[in-house]
Order: sequence, then structure tokens, then C-alpha cells
Amino acid sequence: MRLQVVGELEPFWIPVSNFRVTPIVALSDRLQAWRPDPREVARVIDAPLAAFLPDAPITTLERDVREWRIRYGAYALEELGDGPAVWGATARILGQLGAIVGGTPDAHQAR
Repeated sequence: MRLQVVGELEPFWIPVSNFRVTPIVALSDRLQAWRPDPREVARVIDAPLAAFLPDAPITTLERDVREWRIRYGAYALEELGDGPAVWGATARILGQLGAIVGGTPDAHQAR
């Protein structure tokens, strides 16, 4: 498999983990077969890029984390919102990619 790096998205810091993330965008000449480690991955979801384009719906979810009730935006991957949702750092990265692919004029361009 050959990868071609085409750029990077806007770097950001995740306060909870204290990680700085720099998303790298690359193209592959073929689709790689997934072999998730069952100790780390419960389910692999093939989400369409359209789910992260600028006009994609964002739903508001709530959950309890430790003693706090948090509310956050997420990309629901099934119509009724009962299925998987992409949120947090992953949503931020895929939203940036969707903005670039979708041609949003204010999108931070891949460098």
C-alpha cells in the first residue's frame, strides 16, 4: 500500500488528556483491511464522508462523567440518533476535513 501525505489540519490541544494533536491527511492507493484488536475496539464503523460535511446535522448529547453532567455536540451516524455518534477530538478532526472537502470558504486549508 502506498500513502501520499497531502497536508495537515489545524493542530489543537485536548485539555483532559493534555495531548496536542496534529491531524495528518493522506491518500492511499487502496483500501486497507481492518484488523481491530478486540481488547481495544468494540466496533468498526464505516462512516460516509457526507456525515461530516458542513451541512451535516449535529446533535446534542448528554451524559454523566464522574460527578458532572456534560452536554456536547456530536455527529449522529444514524437517523434517529440512537446509534453511534462521533464527538470530541474525532468530531473536531472529521469536521475540519469535511469543511475542506465541502468547500467551506472559511475552512482552514490543509497545509
